[in-house]
Amino acid sequence: MSRAQRREQLIDVARDLFAAHGFDAVTIEHIATAAGVTKPVVYDHFGSKDGLYEVIVDREFSALTKLLNAQLKTNEHPLTTLQNVVSAMLTYIEDRPSGFALISHQSPNSSSDTRFVSVLDDVADEVTPLLAPILAAHNLDVDAAPIYSQLLAGALARLGTWWSVQRHPSREVVAAHATNLLWNGLRNMSPDPPLPTDHAERREPEQDTTHSH
Repeated sequence: MSRAQRREQLIDVARDLFAAHGFDAVTIEHIATAAGVTKPVVYDHFGSKDGLYEVIVDREFSALTKLLNAQLKTNEHPLTTLQNVVSAMLTYIEDRPSGFALISHQSPNSSSDTRFVSVLDDVADEVTPLLAPILAAHNLDVDAAPIYSQLLAGALARLGTWWSVQRHPSREVVAAHATNLLWNGLRNMSPDPPLPTDHAERREPEQDTTHSH
């Protein structure tokens, strides 16, 4: 096995171990044993467990970001773009289940959780200009586009986390139903949604039930 091949093998082995057991539970010895090498080989390639983990996380974020950006940068109809973004997230989970488990759940000091949020923030930023004309076409508040973009990105992340475990129904069915809810929810929103009323203002005054004797 060449040095480059060995490096790829160690990355694959470590990614699966980190995803299955978490960062803290996995040691260099575990990785070396699973790969059929000695610990110095792992250290020689990555320097430390932290170094190996960062390489894996960087690779997974690059793969996910590339998939999502490829759909967000097109000039498709917003409905098609939305459906493609949902499908892209599910495709990533389907093709790289250990990678998704690693970046969305298993992380030391929550570092990769934070970076996962940053990827979703990027998605929300890209979706905002797509939503603005939709809101305008339905006489809705265009300034609210960032709010709905964040909601869509959050829904996408939660859906992906759920589906990564369930894997049923199929990716196509999940993408279709998610798009149906998100798209038609946007199209049928109220132009002037009522603000929440403070509970204190809505509470009926208590009646005096005491009796004087």
